[in-house]
Amino acid sequence: MLKDDWEEKQVDVDAKMLAKIIFNKETPNYLPLEHQSDTQVNALYTQLDTMLQQNLLNEAEDLLYEQVDTKNYRYLEMAIDFYVKLNKKTDKELDESDFERSEIEEGLQDMIHRFNITLPA
Repeated sequence: MLKDDWEEKQVDVDAKMLAKIIFNKETPNYLPLEHQSDTQVNALYTQLDTMLQQNLLNEAEDLLYEQVDTKNYRYLEMAIDFYVKLNKKTDKELDESDFERSEIEEGLQDMIHRFNITLPA
């Protein structure tokens, strides 16, 4: 239980730090923009959001990893938002989807490393 609480807080701290440092934002939420260059990332965001609502957590994370473009930081912004939303899932919802809370922190860390970013310890 304490480990789960720590992991949940760590995801929030990391997400807020990334939002502030990389995107100069106070909150780590993705806002779809109407730019032509955002069409694909916005479509992925919508698809992931739907999958999260349907509690298809493993499938959503797999899709994120398949489609993320590490040359476009809008994907990182969207991925951070994804993990924040995933982190808000209850333990029951995670269990029902066979998803461990520790996987959220691991996924976020792995994603930021894919963008060649290292967070301070």
